[in-house]
Amino acid sequence: MVVESERERSEVFPTMYKSVSSYPWMGVYKPEGEDRWVSVKGEPALSRWWRPGEPDNTANRTCAAAGHSGLLWNTGCALSWPFICEISL
Repeated sequence: MVVESERERSEVFPTMYKSVSSYPWMGVYKPEGEDRWVSVKGEPALSRWWRPGEPDNTANRTCAAAGHSGLLWNTGCALSWPFICEISL
């Protein structure tokens, strides 16, 4: 899932955390060898969805997960966390 609006963020995350206690992977990553964050759609990751101080660009933290607020932070990609599939309605 790639969060693209405040409405989407405010609807998805409160509902999701009622049944899932872990943090979900989001469709945002830092391509290898690059100094930018992009969505799985190939678009730049929107800075308004990052938690304050993120992304901190720590080495080996090239994937993004979301907290209960729906804001992102960068983390290692090898963790076993759930993910949200996005479908067009």
